Amino acid sequence: MTPTTLKIGIHAPLTGAAPLPASSFQSGKDQYWKTHKVAGRQVEVVFKDDKYNPSSASQVCQELIQRDKVFLLVGSGGTDQIAECARVAAAAGVPYLSAGVTELRLNQLANYFSLSKSYSQQMPLLMQQIKAETPPANQKVGLIASNTANFDDAVQAFTEAAQQTGYTPVIYRPSKQASQGELAGVAQKMAADQVTVATPVMAPTQWIPLARNPQLQNVKWKGVGITQGINTVASAVCPSANGATFFSPWMGLNLSNNVDPNFAKAGGKDDIEWSLWGLNKTLDAAFKKMGTNLTREAFAQAMTGGVSSGIYPNLNHTAQNHFGADSVNVLRLDCGSRQFVSGPNDTFRKRF
Repeated sequence: MTPTTLKIGIHAPLTGAAPLPASSFQSGKDQYWKTHKVAGRQVEVVFKDDKYNPSSASQVCQELIQRDKVFLLVGSGGTDQIAECARVAAAAGVPYLSAGVTELRLNQLANYFSLSKSYSQQMPLLMQQIKAETPPANQKVGLIASNTANFDDAVQAFTEAAQQTGYTPVIYRPSKQASQGELAGVAQKMAADQVTVATPVMAPTQWIPLARNPQLQNVKWKGVGITQGINTVASAVCPSANGATFFSPWMGLNLSNNVDPNFAKAGGKDDIEWSLWGLNKTLDAAFKKMGTNLTREAFAQAMTGGVSSGIYPNLNHTAQNHFGADSVNVLRLDCGSRQFVSGPNDTFRKRF
């Protein structure tokens, strides 16, 4: 921070995890801050690709902290990368935020704040949604979760929520960088197990082949991921996965004019830019609580006791619990328009 600027760092798996348009990140990271300042300071956002690799994520986050001197860090996706960068940030005393993923180890870091419900927090709501919208006739629900330890709490929460709902969980743990052959084997096993409702907790590049697999054409996909619900993924899985739904920190782009017309006025056009607009608006809400006391300690205090942007979930963090998001938004895949959309009532808090 200087008397005239405040710098924010963002990392995301621009390559390696999903078909993410680099141009949207470059334009979207600055749109909100062109018309907003923090205590008279211009906000500069520095974005880096972590390549969906924890080692690369560690390197870029160290660069953001040591070379770019960012005030805080934000992880946009990729659970292993988020966990690694949060650790790096904690060692340097830098606030770190991300959309809700794992709680393992992150719940021990005083500098970490979740911007949405964690995967484990979302699983009971997911089971309610499955029961309300696509109840499986054979009572089986499948989970395909990449075999990384950072997904273990999500797997456990899925299993417990399924059993409490009266369903039989069927779990598959392919490797994080599963080959096409390994994914084909998962599809064959799912078909043999007669799984017709399934949740992918994996990179979109891993889910897309499953969604396209002819053996799984009757599967109803219900997920909790972050990058699964972006429109470039929609184009890749249509028409096979029509009707798939994913929980998301933000509502569909189709509602953006109703929720915040300033987004379009600022030149916002796609859902990546919309997600970054919501992120930066959430940060701004915390900055406003700080007033002119722009210290990292003041930011940590501002993140507790209530932060609201109207796009991302309301955050009700406490000093002891930094996983205090109050709701999820539902994105529904409409292959007619080849995009994820939300209905006016697709924000859920405690129940469907």
